[in-house]
Amino acid sequence: LLTKLNGILDGKEFLVQNTFSVADVAVCSYLLFIPLFHPNFDASRFPNVVSYMARCAARPAYQTAFGPNSQRAISYVSAQAAKVPGGGKLFGLF
Repeated sequence: LLTKLNGILDGKEFLVQNTFSVADVAVCSYLLFIPLFHPNFDASRFPNVVSYMARCAARPAYQTAFGPNSQRAISYVSAQAAKVPGGGKLFGLF
């Protein structure tokens, strides 16, 4: 499903008419549970999904709603985005 979503998000900021909507709340709220339940999952092969997660997690309303857990999601997304395509790690660190 992440492969399909990655394709849908290619060249788009958000799911519906490139504007944040209830669709993004529904989809991204589930995606942002990945760092809580699967902290070692490597999502770097889905760059559009990772960027989408970052945009959603950066929203002040998300941070207010999820409080301290929002930092875990933001850290996870940042680490995934820092990975070099092909599975390599940036500078051997991330």
